[in-house]
Amino acid sequence: MSHPYRPLPWTGEAGQPCHLSTDGFGPATRHADRIEALQLGLADKLLR
Repeated sequence: MSHPYRPLPWTGEAGQPCHLSTDGFGPATRHADRIEALQLGLADKLLR
């Protein structure tokens, strides 16, 4: 399954959405995974 553009959980300088062009396995993908997991964990704590 190909994911050429992944939406990222943050916005650019002017508020525009950010996307990562990736094959899903590189260092930028792993970094985005870590940041996304951190944000989801914080959101979960806030909702509890």
